[in-house]
Amino acid sequence: MRPLFFSALAVIAASGSVVAATDNDRLQDWVRLDSEIQRATKALATDAEGSRPAVEELLKRIDAINDALDAGRDESMLSRAKRSALGGPLYNLRLALGQPAMASRITMRAAQPRGPLMSADGVAGVSCEQAIELVAGQPMRIEIPTNSSRWIAVRSPLVASAPLAVTTMGSEIDAAVNVYADCRETAKVAISSGDDNYGLQAIALLPPAAHPLMVELRNQSQRGIATIDAITAVTINGRVTRSDTAAPLYGMRIEAYQGGVPASTQFVGQTSAQNNGDYQLVTYASGVTQNTYVRTKNSSYDPLFVNEAWDNVACSVDYGLSSCGPGLPTAVATEDGGTVSNIDFALSPGATIHGQVLARSGTPVSGGSVLVNQVGAVPSAARTTRTDTTGRYIVGALANGQYRVVASENGYMTQVFSNLDCDLNCGQIAGTPVPAIEFGQSLANFSLSRSNTIRVTLSVDGQSIDSYGSAQLYAVNPAGMDVANATTNNMGVAILGPLPAGTYRVRAQGFGMISEYYQDIVCAGVCGPAEFQAATMISLSNDAPPVEIAMELGRVPELSGIVSDTSGAPIGGAVITLFGSSYQATATTNGDGTYRVRAPALGAYSVLASSPNHVDELFDNIPCNNFSTVGTCPGGTLVNFSVGVAPSPVNFELAPSAKVRGRVSKLPVGTSFQVFALTSLNASTYDGVFSAQSDGIYQLSDLSSGEFRFGFKPISYGRLK
Repeated sequence: MRPLFFSALAVIAASGSVVAATDNDRLQDWVRLDSEIQRATKALATDAEGSRPAVEELLKRIDAINDALDAGRDESMLSRAKRSALGGPLYNLRLALGQPAMASRITMRAAQPRGPLMSADGVAGVSCEQAIELVAGQPMRIEIPTNSSRWIAVRSPLVASAPLAVTTMGSEIDAAVNVYADCRETAKVAISSGDDNYGLQAIALLPPAAHPLMVELRNQSQRGIATIDAITAVTINGRVTRSDTAAPLYGMRIEAYQGGVPASTQFVGQTSAQNNGDYQLVTYASGVTQNTYVRTKNSSYDPLFVNEAWDNVACSVDYGLSSCGPGLPTAVATEDGGTVSNIDFALSPGATIHGQVLARSGTPVSGGSVLVNQVGAVPSAARTTRTDTTGRYIVGALANGQYRVVASENGYMTQVFSNLDCDLNCGQIAGTPVPAIEFGQSLANFSLSRSNTIRVTLSVDGQSIDSYGSAQLYAVNPAGMDVANATTNNMGVAILGPLPAGTYRVRAQGFGMISEYYQDIVCAGVCGPAEFQAATMISLSNDAPPVEIAMELGRVPELSGIVSDTSGAPIGGAVITLFGSSYQATATTNGDGTYRVRAPALGAYSVLASSPNHVDELFDNIPCNNFSTVGTCPGGTLVNFSVGVAPSPVNFELAPSAKVRGRVSKLPVGTSFQVFALTSLNASTYDGVFSAQSDGIYQLSDLSSGEFRFGFKPISYGRLK
């Protein structure tokens, strides 16, 4: 199965930059994304490996969207809130991708409808008096016009210890719900409501009632389909206050997670604290073996207080519990259908680290990135911010502890506090920890050096690299370690760096090119210690102009030859493959049977000629219809490619191969299948032709002479006839 996800959001242009979009446009983007995240998670639960490529591509696009919007300044509060609401389902999607066993446990609540889709046309549900009755455990699908409502009547049990909740999980719209005692109360404040509790989906508690409660199901987006159900719920109540003044913290987000242990918990819902700091978090039944954990999460855009997981374990602003610690969160003792109270949080404003980032010349570095991470914490717990026009930054709401602080900006060396320039190995430099104490402020200033770089202009046999492909450049430190790399652009230019002051050697290599070290130290094969020692050293010093060098690589020689059959007739379309120890290259014969193929690098290669209607042959004159490694068909003659010496032509005469035709009967219509041949040792030789024909006809070709068994396996299943 190959799940299909939407290709891009309207807010992102092809270049990845943010383009102008109205709130309505962006809301529709978030609605589509909400649906895609849920579908992707379900796809992983049913076919983890088959769905993985599409899910990984979806996550890359989401990361690009978030990065582009975070870098911009035109996103509205509405768009920001909706985007933030998707963080929980996105966390679950990443969890399902990283831990396949979790995928099936992440309940998406998108139950299959047990009845026909209710059209937006007609009078059913358009007013409270014409409400549609909903039975618990029997979800309904309802089409709702743009920015409109439908009314639902739900009977809630009189037993207070077993409450129900209405949920819109699985909806294709941005859904919200309001619960009223009866139709006479709809002009008043709702007795219960829900919006964006799980992504853009809603959940709201139904209080005990002697008569049906009236639920307004609102579509806050374009015309689409809502799913609504009444389920057993878990309710968690508490209060969020400041630890220093006990003042309530209005709007603080509260999140719930469920799982056996904190390290493998799924997001199951969120809510926000009211004006008095009280909150009520309604979430899904936890199951017998599941623990429920609760944490706070103030906005990453305005992190004023140190987040906590209950009970009293500090957390970063990230989703999940993996960024909480030291110490483990305490599970909240929940019971399906029950209510837990007094899960309170007293949050500290925390500590602050601030400072200024300047260039060595004293000029402020505006827009630079500053990363702050507690020593011993996982990288995902790091906090980042940007410097203002004066180069100043501030990071607040930090828990007590020691912090590693790193400043970076394009055109400058990355620096770890205090004054430690670094290259690609920045993560291995601890630096000087900055202490952070509750309610205190710590200073960490930076003085950045201009980047030390090596600008390489590359050509191949006197021609621009653009006419031949790209090459890789490497900066190698005195210990022989590659510490920077870059790919040439279409002008043949690559920039190596930033690099710390010191000495370096430069190595260049590319497909079909002869590798060498600067300056003109050709590598006979793989560049080794002898070539490294003979290379010219390049010195870099802080704040100096880039060092510019030019390199010219030679091409690896080509192999030529002719492929014909045993009658002497040329074979067009045959494939010539060079197999080396690390690389391979292919070419196709022309109509007259001639070919030319260039080896990827210098060295010795096996040469194989293959044609679908002939017995494949390994040079020299060895039938080889199942070549995968040199050991598969022993006895082949290697062809050497060396500097300035073209190998002698290699010709092939291929014998016609045997063919087997047949038919697979009684297949469902549209089934794709594979027929394969087995040798006497039950080793698979060659797969047959994929077929989706209703008559099941297949043909196997490219078989050597001999005896075979034949097998069949379906690739996909169609409908039964």
